[in-house]
Amino acid sequence: MKKFITLGAITFAISITGCTFNLGTPSNTSTASAPTTADNKPVTTTNTAAAPKKEAEAPKEPDPGSSAVKPGTTRVQFAKGDTSAYVTKDILANGSVNFVFNVQKGQTVDYTVAYDFDESDITVYRGEPGDQDSSIPSTTKAPQTFVAKKSGDHRLEVTNTTNKKLTVTLYLDAQ
Repeated sequence: MKKFITLGAITFAISITGCTFNLGTPSNTSTASAPTTADNKPVTTTNTAAAPKKEAEAPKEPDPGSSAVKPGTTRVQFAKGDTSAYVTKDILANGSVNFVFNVQKGQTVDYTVAYDFDESDITVYRGEPGDQDSSIPSTTKAPQTFVAKKSGDHRLEVTNTTNKKLTVTLYLDAQ
């Protein structure tokens, strides 16, 4: 009877304290919970050194010679000393892309939006600097020419009117 009471007391004490015996095959993962602090919040520790904190850099002012472009816009840059450039871009189904390029007042700009399939699959609109609400319709495949009326960023918006992804190439020449 003494053995029975002693065994019962040990079992009771173990169940109250929440101790468990890990019997069986050892594993590489620990099942013990993290130690707690006085206010009962878990304490976690790591053996790796903390990464040095980097000071937040002040936002950079845009270069006065170039203006920032909106997301979804592709800026076409002319190489130093070069007057022509081209950019190839995928346009998602029923999507559009804005090509932005900087030219000076009086420059003659030749451009072609090249595409391998039906001209009716895409539409092209040209925008002058400061003309937020007006665009000039343009055609595809055939070379187009205009003389810049204002200095600054000019825009060509190419819209895919199909239900499939398209690839277009914009060829630019500014004299």
